[in-house]
Amino acid sequence: MQTIKLAMLGYGNAGKAFKSLLEEKADDLAEAYDTSFEFVSIVTKSKGDLLGSPTDTAMDVAVNADYDVLVELTPLNILTGEPAISHIEAALSRGKDVITANKGPIAHDYKRLTKLARQNGCHFFYETTVMDGTPVFNLVHDNLKFCKVTEVSGILNSTTNFILEEMEHGLPMTQILEKGREQGFVEADPLMDIEGFDSAGKLAALLNVLMEADMKPDQIDRKGIEDVTYKDIKDAAEKGGKIKLVCKGWREHGKVHGKVSPEFVPLTHLYSTVNGTSSILSITTDLMGKLTIIEEEPEILQTAYGVFSDLVRIVEQNENGTIEE
Repeated sequence: MQTIKLAMLGYGNAGKAFKSLLEEKADDLAEAYDTSFEFVSIVTKSKGDLLGSPTDTAMDVAVNADYDVLVELTPLNILTGEPAISHIEAALSRGKDVITANKGPIAHDYKRLTKLARQNGCHFFYETTVMDGTPVFNLVHDNLKFCKVTEVSGILNSTTNFILEEMEHGLPMTQILEKGREQGFVEADPLMDIEGFDSAGKLAALLNVLMEADMKPDQIDRKGIEDVTYKDIKDAAEKGGKIKLVCKGWREHGKVHGKVSPEFVPLTHLYSTVNGTSSILSITTDLMGKLTIIEEEPEILQTAYGVFSDLVRIVEQNENGTIEE
């Protein structure tokens, strides 16, 4: 039986859930692939490597540790993608496979990192970066072969979706945010969500992977919900609709464009039914038309599964001797 050595950077809720899931499925993985998994490093910002030296940083481990797969789960910096980009670059440069749940590197540096992975004969997977463990990228790569993606659109930020839904009841913003924090999905500082940065990052990631856009979040035409008022919500309801923060990407005259903005959505439109922490993504292709995926009220297990599924893909592709283009 082969053993795959894992180094995990970041050990928050997603990292702990992934580790638990991997342990839960250990017997199934051993039977299916004759493979076991061993964590050789688990790095936190405050305590260093929990399995090694407390003075080791995430970069120390990425550059020096003896691992087969780097699992990059450090906190997101949507403005730069760092330090996750540097962690991933260090691992790929060593010929190590990489899984990330951090959308920053995909939104900022996808083209270069994927090229680096190919040059060094290793895998670079990132399914969890948009819509948790929902198979968005794998759907296109594995099941829509030779289809050209011409447009993407959706509601991709659960915090703003929740806020807009609660605003329909006339609740003040402070009360809405407190409720969201109590339920565990609104950050202490939600401005990156409210002002559309998170949505722009997810859209840039989608466009880079699915439409070869090679763009960054600041190239997305971005407007958040910071100026949406209760009156706007009421006016929309009177017109038979809702306001939703919608992401759109399309190709025009050979160039890919992206936009995030609050939009009026009629009650007859599927997007109007997506409430709370749910998300929705529509992918339009030349051969299969429009396909729509809804992720209903995900929890941390879905994020863990996205990382887990990428690890399984690495095992399967290594067995087959393939490197995904």
